[in-house]
Amino acid sequence: LGGKASTGIRTQALALAESFATAGPNRPAFEEFLEWASLILEANAAATTVSWVCDVLGTLTAIPVPGGGAAALNFYYRAMDCLRAFRSALDAADTEALRIVGAELKTVIPWDSVPDESDDPVDAAASYRYLDGKMVVLHSLTESAITRASQILRALLPNLDVRTNSEHDGSPQLAHLSRNADVFVVVTASAKHAATNFIAAERGLRPTLKVNSRGSSAILRALAHYRG
Repeated sequence: LGGKASTGIRTQALALAESFATAGPNRPAFEEFLEWASLILEANAAATTVSWVCDVLGTLTAIPVPGGGAAALNFYYRAMDCLRAFRSALDAADTEALRIVGAELKTVIPWDSVPDESDDPVDAAASYRYLDGKMVVLHSLTESAITRASQILRALLPNLDVRTNSEHDGSPQLAHLSRNADVFVVVTASAKHAATNFIAAERGLRPTLKVNSRGSSAILRALAHYRG
C-alpha cells in the first residue's frame, strides 16, 4: 500500500493504526509499523488530506512503547515533511493536534509546517465557541481518537468540560454522562450497538451527535458544524 493513494487506503491505514494501538506492540514491531506508515503518509499527503495525516500521526504517537521514543520522534518529523507543502490547508484543530504531539515528544512544529503567521490566532476556536462552558462527552471504542479530540478541544476552549468514554455497554457512569451532557458525541464507526442503544435511551429527547468516520478530525469537524 505504501506507494498508492486512494480514499480506501487512507481509511484502511487509519483503521489499522487504531487496531495496532490496542495490540501492545514491542519496539521492533512499532518501528516497522512506523516505517510503513511513513510511506503511506508520503504517498497520500495532499491539501485535502492534511487532517488524515494528523489523525494517523496522533494515533501512532500515542502508543506507549518502551524504547520507542526515537522512532516516534522520527515519524513526527517525516509527517511534518509530508505536510510542509500543504501547510496552508491546516486548520486550527490540525495545528493544535500537531502542537500537542510535538509537546509530548518534547519538540516543536517546524516553523514552515504551520499556517502563515498572518493567520488570525484569535479566530482559532471560533467554530467551537458555542461549546464554551458546556459539558461535551465523546464516546468511542477507539480511545486514541477521543483522547486526541478532547486534548484539542481543551486547548482551544479552556472552560469546556469534555469527558471521554469507551464502554461497550451500559453502566451507572455512562448513564450519568448520557443524562447530563450538553452535547453527546457517539463515533458510530467505532462503537457497540449495546452502548449506542443505552446512550439513546438515557438521552431521551436530547440530541446525540453521531460521527460515522474514524479519527479525531472527524469528531472535530462534526462539532464545528453542529449547533444542536
